[in-house]
Amino acid sequence: MRSLLIVDDEQDIADRLYIQFKQAEMMELDVYKAYSAYEALGWLNRTKMDVVLTDIRMPGMNGLQLLDIIKVKWPKCKVIFLTGYNEFDYIYAATKNDGVKYLLKTEGYEVIVNEVQKAFNESEYAIEMNELIHNTKSQMLQALPLLQKEFLLDLLDGASYSAEEIDQQLGNLKMNLDASIPLLLLAGSIDQFHANKVSFERTQTYFQIKLIVEQLLHPYVRTYLIMYDPSTLLWIIQPNGDGMKSGTNDDGADMQVFVKGMLDPIQAACKEVVDTSLSFVIDHRAVSWEAISERFWHLKQLLNYRIGTGMDGFLVDSGLLLDRDVQTFYFQLKKIKELRGLLESGKQDQFSKGLSEVVEGFEDIENKNDNPSLELFYSISILFLSYINRWNLTEKIALKINMNKLTRADEHASWKEAGHYFLQLTNVIFDIQRKEEDKRSDVAVAHIKDYIINHLGEDLSLVLLAEQVHFNPSYLSRLFKQVTGNNIFNFIKEARLAKAKELLRNSHLKINEIAAAVGYISAPYFTRSFRTATSMSPQEYRDQSHHTNK
Repeated sequence: MRSLLIVDDEQDIADRLYIQFKQAEMMELDVYKAYSAYEALGWLNRTKMDVVLTDIRMPGMNGLQLLDIIKVKWPKCKVIFLTGYNEFDYIYAATKNDGVKYLLKTEGYEVIVNEVQKAFNESEYAIEMNELIHNTKSQMLQALPLLQKEFLLDLLDGASYSAEEIDQQLGNLKMNLDASIPLLLLAGSIDQFHANKVSFERTQTYFQIKLIVEQLLHPYVRTYLIMYDPSTLLWIIQPNGDGMKSGTNDDGADMQVFVKGMLDPIQAACKEVVDTSLSFVIDHRAVSWEAISERFWHLKQLLNYRIGTGMDGFLVDSGLLLDRDVQTFYFQLKKIKELRGLLESGKQDQFSKGLSEVVEGFEDIENKNDNPSLELFYSISILFLSYINRWNLTEKIALKINMNKLTRADEHASWKEAGHYFLQLTNVIFDIQRKEEDKRSDVAVAHIKDYIINHLGEDLSLVLLAEQVHFNPSYLSRLFKQVTGNNIFNFIKEARLAKAKELLRNSHLKINEIAAAVGYISAPYFTRSFRTATSMSPQEYRDQSHHTNK
């Protein structure tokens, strides 16, 4: 819905223009009017205007002063000046600004309507978006390092990408990595990291380390460094086609042996050149891209697994520590943290999929006193309990599922049963929230309908209606259409027509009184609109109704 504001201190002109544009149904306008620049500011402070059609000469604040404010508040707004004075000074001052037109009132309504239509066409976002997209493509090249990092951080944090999507992203982001080749992960930790270093000094340290690693490993392998947090680094490593081959083994054993052998020289160089001690954990084999999140988390855990009191700069092969069950368990705990965001944002399919992966850990655990399972159970329990409390869902959920089982592990016959309970609770919560969302939508739309019907003779602009439910005007328009299947302005028009028919049948009010009572700005406008809708004038409709009832 496009918005037009008409501003003129001559009320009859403002009213006639208002009627003219309200009748232009093909333009689908949300039309507002103001009888002074100060009144216009009231509208401009409440909502965005696409086009402002305003007089120049007005008492108090003139149109040029109003233009200065519009350009600050709504820079994309088009302004068309109307005046009865063909004065060069005004024309020059007005047309110096981009997006500003100048018209004489004597040019007539047809010219004015055409110019407003042109202004709307010029303000269409498609043109601006095409320019923006064109500019974005060139700016993207400058932002590539940041975009590359964001993509890889998504992978590390468990984002689900198919092999095709990963390949496409690597190509789009111009990354010298191959989605079809397994990768070797090398995690590094800066020992005794100086948190008080300023950002520039930290960044300088990172890049010095990056250059040292590249210098010592290239051209045999290609690397990509991710600075995960202030003290944690991760290198993604693949064989370089011009240097070392991964050999015949898919696990990249040759590459792993080479990189592992170069870690001593890398540590020594970092200590000598950067005065920084690095600890490393290298994965024991190359893995697929889909496994990057699980493997990275495992390596990160090992970075905290110290060996030797007071020693720094340790080297660890991931295959030596943490048994498989411990790895899986702690990865499940990590996924629970990720599930919190999915639950909050209402992404049921992704949340259910992630939770199913977590509770798979319960499948083969028979010991009810298994401590890791207890920790996993209560971690999931706290996730749900926190959400339920924030949204005050306890009573609603208790009607559908046993809430005692949420916080009592001993209420479940087995860990497998506990997993099924959490999945069932997921469906209950999302079902309740979906119904609550629909209910809130229905309540808001019902309130708007009631307000319209009870205030037909008053201002029913989209801005005022949106303020009744504290929504953005455009959002209210979309929501109303979604819930009712009807455009909000069509509903207003239908409600006014229905009320007018009722008053014509059952009251002795004059035609102009009925027009005012149902919100038409003038009796002639009411008559034209009524005839368009019913193929008869209001008086003809009244006469026919009275004749039928005799």
